[in-house]
Amino acid sequence: MKNPIQRAMSLENLTQAEFARRYGMSQPDVHRFVKGKGLPSLKTAFRLEEVTSGLVPVRAWKEVIDERNDGRRKGRRTGLRSKAAGRAKVSRAAKRVAASR
Repeated sequence: MKNPIQRAMSLENLTQAEFARRYGMSQPDVHRFVKGKGLPSLKTAFRLEEVTSGLVPVRAWKEVIDERNDGRRKGRRTGLRSKAAGRAKVSRAAKRVAASR
């Protein structure tokens, strides 16, 4: 499935730079959203829906998030650390603090 911004870009036949210029965003932000490296904030998502006259609806981002979650459940890497890795980092830090006392 195409990303909401990608869909809008293909419908209007725009490049990332043209989309960014037309809708008041930076080109790196558009690139990040299109490549799935990040998601817009809720404020940005609502603003995008407003300035694109509904071409990039807020609800479309829910589909992107759901796809990411499906990938996580299937064991695909999503770029986010697991809870276990986070706990290990915390416990190492706690050991260092305890050792320094």
